[in-house]
Amino acid sequence: MESDSQRWNRRYSQSDFTSSVAPDPLLVDYAHCFKPQEIVADIASGAGRNSLYLASLGCVSLAFDVSFTALKQCRKSAEERMLSVHPVAVDFEKFRFPPNVLDAAVCFNYLNRELMVNLRRAIKSGGWLVYKTMNNNFLKEHPKFNPAYILEDGELERVFGDLRVIASQDERTSPRVTKSFIVVQNR
Repeated sequence: MESDSQRWNRRYSQSDFTSSVAPDPLLVDYAHCFKPQEIVADIASGAGRNSLYLASLGCVSLAFDVSFTALKQCRKSAEERMLSVHPVAVDFEKFRFPPNVLDAAVCFNYLNRELMVNLRRAIKSGGWLVYKTMNNNFLKEHPKFNPAYILEDGELERVFGDLRVIASQDERTSPRVTKSFIVVQNR
Protein backbone atom coordinates (compact mmCIF):
# COMPACT_ATOMS: atom_id res chain seq x y z
CA MET A 1 0.00 0.00 0.00
CA GLU A 2 1.27 3.45 -0.94
CA SER A 3 2.09 5.78 1.96
CA ASP A 4 0.93 9.42 2.08
CA SER A 5 4.50 10.51 1.42
CA GLN A 6 4.79 8.27 -1.64
CA ARG A 7 1.41 9.36 -3.00
CA TRP A 8 2.20 13.08 -2.64
CA ASN A 9 5.75 12.64 -3.96
CA ARG A 10 4.30 10.98 -7.05
CA ARG A 11 1.77 13.77 -7.51
CA TYR A 12 4.35 16.54 -7.15
CA SER A 13 6.82 14.78 -9.45
CA GLN A 14 4.21 14.66 -12.24
CA SER A 15 3.89 18.44 -12.43
CA ASP A 16 6.02 21.48 -11.82
CA PHE A 17 4.30 23.36 -9.03
CA THR A 18 7.16 25.86 -8.78
CA SER A 19 5.67 28.16 -11.39
CA SER A 20 4.22 31.42 -10.13
CA VAL A 21 1.28 30.03 -8.22
CA ALA A 22 -0.30 32.83 -6.24
CA PRO A 23 -0.90 32.53 -2.51
CA ASP A 24 -4.41 31.82 -1.32
CA PRO A 25 -6.46 35.05 -1.55
CA LEU A 26 -7.56 34.68 2.08
CA LEU A 27 -3.92 34.84 3.18
CA VAL A 28 -3.39 37.95 1.08
CA ASP A 29 -6.49 39.56 2.62
CA TYR A 30 -5.03 39.01 6.11
CA ALA A 31 -1.37 39.73 5.32
CA HIS A 32 -1.49 42.63 7.78
CA CYS A 33 -1.71 40.08 10.62
CA PHE A 34 1.81 38.80 9.94
CA LYS A 35 4.85 40.80 11.06
CA PRO A 36 8.49 40.55 9.95
CA GLN A 37 10.56 38.06 11.95
CA GLU A 38 7.50 36.21 13.27
CA ILE A 39 7.75 32.43 13.14
CA VAL A 40 4.90 31.22 10.91
CA ALA A 41 4.14 27.57 10.14
CA ASP A 42 2.55 26.72 6.81
CA ILE A 43 0.85 23.38 7.41
CA ALA A 44 0.66 20.99 4.44
CA SER A 45 2.55 23.59 2.45
CA GLY A 46 2.94 21.59 -0.73
CA ALA A 47 5.31 23.39 -3.11
CA GLY A 48 5.13 26.46 -0.90
CA ARG A 49 2.89 29.05 -2.53
CA ASN A 50 1.81 30.37 0.88
CA SER A 51 5.22 29.81 2.53
CA LEU A 52 6.87 31.89 -0.19
CA TYR A 53 4.35 34.66 0.28
CA LEU A 54 4.89 34.69 4.06
CA ALA A 55 8.66 34.88 3.50
CA SER A 56 8.12 37.83 1.14
CA LEU A 57 6.42 39.59 4.08
CA GLY A 58 9.59 39.09 6.13
CA CYS A 59 8.27 36.23 8.27
CA VAL A 60 10.38 33.27 9.32
CA SER A 61 8.47 30.88 7.08
CA LEU A 62 8.41 27.19 8.02
CA ALA A 63 6.98 24.97 5.27
CA PHE A 64 5.72 21.67 6.73
CA ASP A 65 4.71 18.88 4.36
CA VAL A 66 4.84 15.10 4.00
CA SER A 67 6.22 15.29 0.44
CA PHE A 68 9.98 15.60 -0.02
CA THR A 69 9.36 16.35 -3.70
CA ALA A 70 7.06 19.28 -2.88
CA LEU A 71 9.53 20.63 -0.34
CA LYS A 72 12.35 20.46 -2.91
CA GLN A 73 10.19 22.50 -5.28
CA CYS A 74 9.51 24.96 -2.47
CA ARG A 75 13.23 25.29 -1.71
CA LYS A 76 14.00 25.80 -5.42
CA SER A 77 11.38 28.57 -5.70
CA ALA A 78 12.65 30.22 -2.53
CA GLU A 79 16.22 30.23 -3.87
CA GLU A 80 15.10 31.63 -7.24
CA ARG A 81 13.19 34.42 -5.50
CA MET A 82 15.91 34.94 -2.87
CA LEU A 83 13.47 34.23 -0.05
CA SER A 84 14.14 32.41 3.17
CA VAL A 85 11.81 29.44 3.60
CA HIS A 86 12.64 26.54 5.89
CA PRO A 87 11.15 23.28 4.53
CA VAL A 88 10.39 20.58 7.11
CA ALA A 89 9.32 17.06 6.17
CA VAL A 90 6.78 15.68 8.65
CA ASP A 91 4.18 12.97 9.00
CA PHE A 92 1.18 14.85 10.37
CA GLU A 93 -0.29 11.64 11.72
CA LYS A 94 2.57 11.60 14.25
CA PHE A 95 4.03 15.11 14.43
CA ARG A 96 2.89 17.62 17.07
CA PHE A 97 4.15 21.09 17.94
CA PRO A 98 5.17 21.93 21.50
CA PRO A 99 3.00 24.57 23.22
CA ASN A 100 3.60 28.28 22.58
CA VAL A 101 6.25 28.00 19.86
CA LEU A 102 4.58 29.70 16.87
CA ASP A 103 3.76 33.34 16.33
CA ALA A 104 1.26 32.25 13.67
CA ALA A 105 0.17 29.35 11.50
CA VAL A 106 -1.70 28.92 8.25
CA CYS A 107 -3.37 25.79 6.92
CA PHE A 108 -5.10 25.52 3.56
CA ASN A 109 -6.86 22.49 2.08
CA TYR A 110 -5.81 20.03 4.74
CA LEU A 111 -7.75 18.54 7.63
CA ASN A 112 -6.23 16.67 10.54
CA ARG A 113 -8.41 17.06 13.61
CA GLU A 114 -5.72 16.23 16.17
CA LEU A 115 -3.35 18.68 14.52
CA MET A 116 -6.03 21.42 14.65
CA VAL A 117 -6.20 21.10 18.42
CA ASN A 118 -2.39 20.98 18.61
CA LEU A 119 -2.05 24.13 16.49
CA ARG A 120 -4.35 25.97 18.84
CA ARG A 121 -1.93 25.25 21.71
CA ALA A 122 1.21 25.87 19.63
CA ILE A 123 0.30 29.48 18.81
CA LYS A 124 1.62 32.01 21.31
CA SER A 125 -0.60 34.55 23.02
CA GLY A 126 -1.38 37.29 20.51
CA GLY A 127 -0.59 34.95 17.59
CA TRP A 128 -2.70 34.31 14.52
CA LEU A 129 -4.18 31.32 12.74
CA VAL A 130 -5.70 31.27 9.27
CA TYR A 131 -7.39 27.92 8.53
CA LYS A 132 -9.31 27.09 5.36
CA THR A 133 -10.40 23.70 4.10
CA MET A 134 -13.16 21.78 2.35
CA ASN A 135 -16.73 21.59 3.63
CA ASN A 136 -19.59 19.27 2.63
CA ASN A 137 -20.43 21.28 -0.50
CA PHE A 138 -17.01 20.26 -1.85
CA LEU A 139 -18.31 16.69 -2.08
CA LYS A 140 -20.99 17.79 -4.55
CA GLU A 141 -18.25 18.83 -6.98
CA HIS A 142 -15.82 16.05 -6.02
CA PRO A 143 -17.92 13.00 -5.02
CA LYS A 144 -14.88 10.67 -4.90
CA PHE A 145 -13.14 12.83 -2.28
CA ASN A 146 -12.76 11.09 1.09
CA PRO A 147 -15.48 12.51 3.40
CA ALA A 148 -13.20 11.92 6.42
CA TYR A 149 -11.31 15.03 5.25
CA ILE A 150 -14.40 17.24 5.10
CA LEU A 151 -15.25 19.71 7.86
CA GLU A 152 -18.35 19.03 9.90
CA ASP A 153 -20.85 21.88 10.22
CA GLY A 154 -19.47 24.45 12.66
CA GLU A 155 -16.30 22.45 13.32
CA LEU A 156 -13.83 25.33 12.96
CA GLU A 157 -15.88 27.47 15.36
CA ARG A 158 -16.01 24.61 17.89
CA VAL A 159 -12.24 24.12 17.82
CA PHE A 160 -11.14 27.76 17.59
CA GLY A 161 -14.20 29.76 18.64
CA ASP A 162 -12.93 30.54 22.13
CA LEU A 163 -10.08 32.49 20.52
CA ARG A 164 -10.71 35.98 19.15
CA VAL A 165 -12.53 35.29 15.86
CA ILE A 166 -11.61 37.92 13.28
CA ALA A 167 -13.47 36.37 10.34
CA SER A 168 -15.17 33.12 9.51
CA GLN A 169 -17.27 31.52 6.83
CA ASP A 170 -19.13 28.31 7.44
CA GLU A 171 -22.03 28.84 5.08
CA ARG A 172 -23.25 25.48 3.82
CA THR A 173 -26.47 26.53 2.13
CA SER A 174 -24.85 28.15 -0.89
CA PRO A 175 -23.66 25.45 -3.29
CA ARG A 176 -20.89 27.79 -4.49
CA VAL A 177 -19.18 27.77 -1.07
CA THR A 178 -16.99 24.66 -1.09
CA LYS A 179 -14.52 25.71 1.59
CA SER A 180 -14.95 27.10 5.06
CA PHE A 181 -12.42 29.27 6.85
CA ILE A 182 -11.65 30.96 10.12
CA VAL A 183 -9.15 33.66 11.07
CA VAL A 184 -8.45 33.84 14.80
CA GLN A 185 -6.09 35.52 17.22
CA ASN A 186 -4.96 33.75 20.37
CA ARG A 187 -5.73 35.94 23.40
